[in-house]
Amino acid sequence: MEFRILGPLEVQVVRRVQGDFPPRLATLLSGLLLNANRIVLTEELIDQVWGDAMPAKPMVALQMAVSRLRRMLRCETSGGARIITRQSAYLLSVEPDRLDLASFDRLVRQARLAAADDPEAAVMLYRQGLGYWRGPALADVSLGSAWRAMARRLDERRLRALHDRIELDMSLNRHSGLVPELTSLTGVYPFDERMYHHLMIALYATGRRAEALQTYGKARSVLVSDLGIEPGEKLRTLQRIILSNEHATIRAHQLIE
Repeated sequence: MEFRILGPLEVQVVRRVQGDFPPRLATLLSGLLLNANRIVLTEELIDQVWGDAMPAKPMVALQMAVSRLRRMLRCETSGGARIITRQSAYLLSVEPDRLDLASFDRLVRQARLAAADDPEAAVMLYRQGLGYWRGPALADVSLGSAWRAMARRLDERRLRALHDRIELDMSLNRHSGLVPELTSLTGVYPFDERMYHHLMIALYATGRRAEALQTYGKARSVLVSDLGIEPGEKLRTLQRIILSNEHATIRAHQLIE
């Protein structure tokens, strides 16, 4: 049995997706997976699963939901996960290789350790880890505010790993191959100034100075029209460097990012 939360909720035994679970069971399972191998208090589970639509007997409702989830997942016999009852709490015990989040975290840790000595190997590890992502974490599940915030933090971890991988690719002079990917990523993350920064450097490094400056203009237009803010100092500095054609300064500017 494998659990996937880096995208739509998915449990693979015979392939199950979130639509196969009643909504509250999907929320309960997602919360337990976000806190995999950690104790979650019953009060938190009840609050996050039911919110304002609190049942008349919340503790009984939770016990029934956990019982149903156990039956649906066959957790006690799956060999990969089981729901453990603690005093006033529950814990979903999951083997690390059965949860995509754990695999992603392991590969990113390995990549960061390898980055200084073997950037090529680090890039491969980052790509493997990022390959577990199928979309925004648990975007198809209705989560309470605390768990939704946890899911958003997972998305932020994905973005950090993506930036780290791109910067390593740049250090290996792969600017030309990065341009199509970065062009797409600025559409996916339209308010992420670092993504525009990467794209401007990649374009300039491949002799496409005019397009690099156009990218700054696009970034500024999006930020001003949608957020009401000017680009940050780093992006403005990079624009000035490109305008002045200071090749050596561009290289230094790239390396400190």
